[in-house]
Amino acid sequence: MQLSARQREQFTCKNVGDLFPEYYVLRVDEFDAKAVTPLDEWISFLKTGKIPDNFHAKGLAEGREQQSRITG
Repeated sequence: MQLSARQREQFTCKNVGDLFPEYYVLRVDEFDAKAVTPLDEWISFLKTGKIPDNFHAKGLAEGREQQSRITG
């Protein structure tokens, strides 16, 4: 991805990363449902909306607390 000529004129940036945020596309439909790494745990959560008790990836504990507050 590159800046257009107009963007280069309008902004004082040379690299597209200086102008636009960085995005990651996670293809959760290809996830095999075996959470081995912390990223796998997050993908499982994004796909199912559930956080099992045995998941310990950073940030999931807070998500679990939010879910319990919402569902009661």
